[in-house]
Amino acid sequence: MSLPGIYRQQKGKGSLRLLRVGEEIRRILSEIFERGDIKNADLSNYLITITEVSVSPDLGHADVFVTSLKSDETTMPLILKGLKDKAPFLRHMLSKRVTFKRLPHLHFKEDTRFLHMEKIERILYSDKVKEDLEKE
Repeated sequence: MSLPGIYRQQKGKGSLRLLRVGEEIRRILSEIFERGDIKNADLSNYLITITEVSVSPDLGHADVFVTSLKSDETTMPLILKGLKDKAPFLRHMLSKRVTFKRLPHLHFKEDTRFLHMEKIERILYSDKVKEDLEKE
């Protein structure tokens, strides 16, 4: 299983710098989504949350992890496609607000950590676990 970007970055050189760049990109993209600057039919019906931005050591690429409260297995691919289509526009919007020498290309990915948490929570509160706890 691959670890989320924040854990991968801590192993490499310059990790604090990469974390700062990633957090700055996450904050600005979140503001762009909050203000509704994106006009796209695939994205307009969903509340998109950017949970993390993982930047490559050369600052050439950034994995942007997103989730949506109203999404499911069928709608998340539509959201990701819409974000992929709008990636150049979002990169342009970022370029107006940051002073990085090199602005990374944005790659949008689904953040599945919340799905894993829900699955674990369902298991912990299942009848089988309750039975095991009552036996002790």
